[in-house]
Amino acid sequence: IEGTVTDTEDGPVDATVSHDGGFVTTADDGEYSLIAQPGDREVTVEAFGFEPDESVVTVQEDEFTEHNVTLEDAVDAMVATDLPEFVESGSSAEGTIDAANVETFTASLEGEIDADHVDLYVDGDHVEWGESVTFDDPRTGTISVTVEPDDGVVGSFAVDATAGGLDDEVDVFMGPTTVYDEEIDVAVVTSTPGTDFFGEDTVDDIEGISPQFDAELLYRDDVQDLIEDDDIESYDVYVVHRFFTEVDPAFVEEFAEATESNDVGSVYLDQWGLFNSDSIKLLSQATGDPSAVSDGGGFLEDFGPTFEPTQPDHPIFDDVAEEGESVLIHEAAAGDISFFDGYTGATLANASGSTEGEPTEGPAIAVDDGTQTVLAASLGRTTFVESGAFTEDANRILGNAIRFSDADSPIEQVSGQPDRVSPGESIEVTYSVEEIREYELTLLNEQSTLEEEDLTVRVNGNVADFDQALAYDDLTDEEFTIEVESDADVAGSVVLNHRFQVERDDVFDPADDNYFSGTGPTAVYDPPLSVPDDVESINEAAEVIESGGTIAIGDGTYEEQVYIPEGGKRNLTITAADGASPTIEIPDDADPGEVPTESPVGLVSTSGALTIEDIEVNATDQGAGIFVDGDVTMTNVTVQNAGESFPGIQIGVGGLFSLTEADADIEN
Repeated sequence: IEGTVTDTEDGPVDATVSHDGGFVTTADDGEYSLIAQPGDREVTVEAFGFEPDESVVTVQEDEFTEHNVTLEDAVDAMVATDLPEFVESGSSAEGTIDAANVETFTASLEGEIDADHVDLYVDGDHVEWGESVTFDDPRTGTISVTVEPDDGVVGSFAVDATAGGLDDEVDVFMGPTTVYDEEIDVAVVTSTPGTDFFGEDTVDDIEGISPQFDAELLYRDDVQDLIEDDDIESYDVYVVHRFFTEVDPAFVEEFAEATESNDVGSVYLDQWGLFNSDSIKLLSQATGDPSAVSDGGGFLEDFGPTFEPTQPDHPIFDDVAEEGESVLIHEAAAGDISFFDGYTGATLANASGSTEGEPTEGPAIAVDDGTQTVLAASLGRTTFVESGAFTEDANRILGNAIRFSDADSPIEQVSGQPDRVSPGESIEVTYSVEEIREYELTLLNEQSTLEEEDLTVRVNGNVADFDQALAYDDLTDEEFTIEVESDADVAGSVVLNHRFQVERDDVFDPADDNYFSGTGPTAVYDPPLSVPDDVESINEAAEVIESGGTIAIGDGTYEEQVYIPEGGKRNLTITAADGASPTIEIPDDADPGEVPTESPVGLVSTSGALTIEDIEVNATDQGAGIFVDGDVTMTNVTVQNAGESFPGIQIGVGGLFSLTEADADIEN
């Protein structure tokens, strides 16, 4: 099929000519030639600014069929240069529209910013939103659109415009554009020179997400100096890329406490792999919140790991995900992810992938509104998942996490739970809250060993129940005190989650105005923690005990594999009670899955700095007696009946990705 496409004045038209077998575009003179099979073919001719033409053309065998088309003028408009994705408050966002035969132009403002605080300019002239602009002559060419938010206005907007002409209309949508108030100073925290892998890449990626971010790389020693000089507020947000395994857990805990104020935000990254991003894992080891970190993926796994949002309406997923949508994290050759468990804040999304063909999934994005903390597992840069592998949506989540962490929260944790109280004493938590409507306290049962019936709740001095929504009619700004008192005859641990519903806007939305914060754990007992008087087993004692605490074991044989995990429990002492001679005995047919080794062990510790005194371990010919990954002091310790080829005592562990040094002081 060959021919010429012209307008009503016989001028050539730049058009697309197509049928179900292919398409071509016309030459400068409007001519075209399109191959087609013989028979009747439905040919469509389309061009910007013209009504489309559809005709049935009969194609002859071995002949050219001539098909000339004259297109009628039509109104048309399309975005030529879109509005920028980000603009600073008080600055202009500029875009252009290609127009054809446009006689009138009307624009309305969409989004969360009030139109009274945003000026519109069309071709440089100020125009009211919703006001129709009439051109002296039908516009064929460019229409410029400039949007200027007032200084101090923040939020997002879009422009929904209508171009009219020739008794028809065309809709044009520009944006969305996010308006930010000022730059956010971001410190990307990494380990030390020489072990800093992908820290600079993280800096570059953050600055590439938005001009709002001014990022700088800081080493651990730099951060330590800021803490010691009380200058931690020198940066708005700390994005922690990598602590590295040899970091002192006390530093991680000190850093977490220093950034709990609402004046400073923190975003923790993590990822599986070689030279990995590890900040959530080491936060877990130092504080126990989250309680554990896991990995998934690796080479030759399924590609396409995703975030599965559980709260897609949260600001961290702005312009990313709708209800029920998955978000592709990265497109690296290895489908690596990391995730965590047991976080006291609010989980917003899981990371989903597969390991050795089996589905793997766990919490990956979580926030604590009381401390402006974000956990962003699976977003750390590594050897296997480098910067360029992350999707635009994944980077947008990272940018949103930084903004969320920097934003003012209506709740702020003033004081958290104490490490330990005696039975009958109160665990007290204080928050500063703005415009509160509702409060609800939840006992996190998976992380707590005490039960609701063991505890009495008081909110601002008034007795309340767990999971009871307390309503407040008068919206006030006040300090909010929560007391949880245990019975006098119990021992255990308490971890709490707090939900505050506040009113921040003229339009109140209960779903959007809920804020969550976690506190704890608090150990409840009179020291030392006694087995079996306070708790029945040594493992239960290990769940309850706080850093620096002592577990005193009474007479008897305790058939259990004792596991003292990492997670905020350092400098523990396990000892015999006065005059007692306890024995830890690996039970018959012990399950090695109960401990992080490949075989049964009588006592395993991956916590930092452990003292063991006056204890006997019977390995019952099944495995090792004692395994300690960390510093240890042992006095008067006996191990008997270690299994064939198993050590009585093993200290320190080496592997492909980590090597732990340990100081050992062993007597008798």
